[in-house]
Amino acid sequence: MSDKTNYKKSPIIDFLVIIYGIYAFIKHRLWQDMLLLVDFKFFDYNQSPIMFYLEYLGIVIFIVSFTCLITKLINKKKKIVNFVTIFF
Repeated sequence: MSDKTNYKKSPIIDFLVIIYGIYAFIKHRLWQDMLLLVDFKFFDYNQSPIMFYLEYLGIVIFIVSFTCLITKLINKKKKIVNFVTIFF
C-alpha cells in the first residue's frame, strides 16, 4: 500500500483565501507601506496574535498567487512569440 494520501484541494477554498488576502491587504493599507508613503506604523495590540498571523498569511497567499499568475501569462506570451518567429 502507498502511504501517500489522495489530497485534492478545492479551488473555492483557494479563491476565498485569496479574496480574504486582498481584503486584509486593503484593510491594513499595506500598499502605502510598499510605496513608502507612511513614515511610521502603529500596531494594534488589541488584535489577537492568531488573527494577525492569519491575516498576513492570507496576504502572502494572495501575493504568491498573483505572482504565479503573472509568470504564467508571461511564459504563455513568450511561447506564442517563439511559435510565430519559427514560421516567419
